[in-house]
Amino acid sequence: MKALIIPAFFFLSLAFTACQSPTLVTPNSLSLPISENDQLRSISFLNENVGLLVGGQRFDEDVILRTENGGQNWTRIRPDQALGKMVFSLEIQDSLNAFGTALDGKVLRSQDGGQSWSLIQQAVWMPMHSVEVVTSDLIVAVGGNGYNVGQIVRSMDGGNTWELIDTLDIELRDVAFVDAQTGFACGYGSILKTEDGGASWSFTSARKGFISAMDWRSTEM
Repeated sequence: MKALIIPAFFFLSLAFTACQSPTLVTPNSLSLPISENDQLRSISFLNENVGLLVGGQRFDEDVILRTENGGQNWTRIRPDQALGKMVFSLEIQDSLNAFGTALDGKVLRSQDGGQSWSLIQQAVWMPMHSVEVVTSDLIVAVGGNGYNVGQIVRSMDGGNTWELIDTLDIELRDVAFVDAQTGFACGYGSILKTEDGGASWSFTSARKGFISAMDWRSTEM
């Protein structure tokens, strides 16, 4: 596979909006071990040196990259089981634990700082678009496919086991929590809210448009 050369200013734009304290500041181009058709979807740093970058091609390729020097060099990581499809999102829990989401109901998990990844199959085989680490124990992920079906899954033991909380008739694209009890999920024409740590969800008054991402600073809309 040929390395893809990406201008550093483009990469830095992505890095500074998605992580804290990256150390890469040079104006030089970066050589990443990906193909020209791969998309970069999410980036986050476990500390000032170790970072993760995910993406790929929707039906053809997974991309998980890891750096140990603040983004100057990146190594391609392969999941323990074959994935071969795009990784949509990335969420850091702590210096060792991280989660991602992918097609076919897959949640990815690393327990060694992104050096290796395992796949956790969810009950419904559909794209999983976003995952939120709420506490060290509570993790919530959402997904779906257009106006056909959506799902919310939850782990109460730090990602060891997962339960299907709800299925809907709309795709969910993002999930974000304000605190351990209050969270929101958004997608095709709706925003949902939970006030019990993701155990139950209700539709809010926001019921138009396509909302693909969000961030909350208050428990109120």
